[in-house]
Amino acid sequence: MSSTTCVPFSEILDDLYGGIVKKTVAGHDREITPIQSIPRSAAQFVYDTVRTVRPKTAIEIGMAWGFSSVAICSALRDNGQGLNIVIDPLQIRLWEGVALASLDRLGLREQARFEERRSDQFLPSFWQTEQTRIQFAFIDGDHRVDAVFMDFYYVNKLLDEGGVVIFDDVQFSSVSSVERYALRTFHYEKLPCGEARFSALRKVKEDDRGWEAYGHL
Repeated sequence: MSSTTCVPFSEILDDLYGGIVKKTVAGHDREITPIQSIPRSAAQFVYDTVRTVRPKTAIEIGMAWGFSSVAICSALRDNGQGLNIVIDPLQIRLWEGVALASLDRLGLREQARFEERRSDQFLPSFWQTEQTRIQFAFIDGDHRVDAVFMDFYYVNKLLDEGGVVIFDDVQFSSVSSVERYALRTFHYEKLPCGEARFSALRKVKEDDRGWEAYGHL
């Protein structure tokens, strides 16, 4: 598939889900594990959501084989604007850069800024120094509850009113507990979503709690 051609997303999906052997960033063949990727219908949901939200800046935490990255970057391309800041410290070492190679091959690399860092290191620095707001986030990194909470903590600070955050793997109790905390503590509404593994939340307004608003996870 030519990287210079603006490939329709339906064809990109056919390519992504058409086989389990993908190219690494070094150009080698790598057999991937589909169970570690989102299914086709979920990729379509991510694409449709990003098309609707039309973010100028998105943050994706966790890249792995890159199926969600391709969906987000395809939508940004088709929107005619936007950058996906994608954070994954293991993309090269563990995943051999398969996601980056797919973005390159599909002509989507300019929509992505890759950060080979831990999210708990990158996000605080990004929040403090770059002064950039985001309008979309996809959280699919470390699934331990403290890590999910840390990712959401900074996403919530960065996310504009009207922005959307998608939690992947909400069937994990660690992820669902943070999702419930977000709904209980902040001004979010749950969006219709036919994907059992996803929870999509829209930020209705900024945090307005007083200092005495003690909560629990």
